[in-house]
Amino acid sequence: MTQRPSESEAGGGPGDERTVFLLDVDNTLLDNDAAKAELGRRIREHLGAGCAERFWAVYEEVRAEWTVVSYPLTLARYWEETDPAATVDSARTSS
Repeated sequence: MTQRPSESEAGGGPGDERTVFLLDVDNTLLDNDAAKAELGRRIREHLGAGCAERFWAVYEEVRAEWTVVSYPLTLARYWEETDPAATVDSARTSS
């Protein structure tokens, strides 16, 4: 079993500076427009147009508030204000 080096051996501790790389994949590695269109299609298909419209409104609220796109925050906020069971039941009866 390999032991993890101590902070002093690894160069850690007070004053330790580490390099961090941030990657922006906006339309570089992913086709965000196509992904968003597909997500929208699936939301409409499974939950109906009304729920899709509300989801995208919440998406824009989160985007404006955080200045980034965050699907996890959007979903959390959407489900906080929505009864998931009623949403799914409503979508099933309207199909």
